Amino acid sequence: MLLHALTASTLFLVLRRMTGALWRSAFVALLFAIHPLRVESVAWIAERKDVLSGLFFVLTLAAYVRYIRAPSVWRYAVILISLACGLMAKPMLITMPFLLLLLDYWPLRRFEKTNQSAPNVSRLLLEKLPMLALAAGSAAATVIAQHDALSAGEKVSLNWRIGNALVSYFVYIGKMFWPRDLAVLYPHPLHWPLWQAIGAALLLIVITFLMVRLGFGFRHSRFGFLPVGWFWYLGTLI
Repeated sequence: MLLHALTASTLFLVLRRMTGALWRSAFVALLFAIHPLRVESVAWIAERKDVLSGLFFVLTLAAYVRYIRAPSVWRYAVILISLACGLMAKPMLITMPFLLLLLDYWPLRRFEKTNQSAPNVSRLLLEKLPMLALAAGSAAATVIAQHDALSAGEKVSLNWRIGNALVSYFVYIGKMFWPRDLAVLYPHPLHWPLWQAIGAALLLIVITFLMVRLGFGFRHSRFGFLPVGWFWYLGTLI
């Protein structure tokens, strides 16, 4: 509970510093703190790794915001240390470098500050390379350590796994708005109807197109938060 409380509090401070929006940041942090899908990890001791990685996740965000306000080697080192700790807790953070690029677009607007000049955009990309190296190392270590568990998953057909991934994107959204049927154990469903997998794939394409159109399609769009939030969600679940 202490780890989760620290995470929610830090999330509020980071969001407020990034966006300047007090009450919206408070609402997001409060929702994170009390939502059943998050409380589930807090109540289940075997998921302490999830809560711990979440804390280092928001600490990495905090370190990143502090770094871009006044860049220095030491502040960048803090980002790497925090990210490494989060990856050691749980490799869920392997997509963090891509999330930071999204945040560079909105709300940090670092791409605008570069006036879209190629060298400076390249600098933003190069800035993420050490983080990508950490993420790649974590992914490789996970594959080696979890070889038996991954092999067990291969007993399920690739088509089923793809269908399960597509449908799960919307299962999670559904549980976000209506968190029902939560349990200690979540067995694999026997199958997903083909129409559900195809429908989920089409819906993902349509929503992604709309988010990109609204957020990236207009110069100085007021809806930059839409693609950032959507790709944050898609990326973390990958």
